[in-house]
Amino acid sequence: MLFCDENANFEENKLIEITQNFENILIFIGPEGGFSEKERMLLQDEGAETISLSPFDLRAETAS
Repeated sequence: MLFCDENANFEENKLIEITQNFENILIFIGPEGGFSEKERMLLQDEGAETISLSPFDLRAETAS
């Protein structure tokens, strides 16, 4: 279980390293404003790994 957090440090190969030994992966991608602190704590308490997809802010209107 992974969740994308804009506050996480970007590590270029972290996603590949984490996922290479799993058959099924659940990825949480939050709203443009990001996850609330309560949501972050809940995900971490459930064992989710925090990742960053990019060192840049990704926005829906400019992603396509």
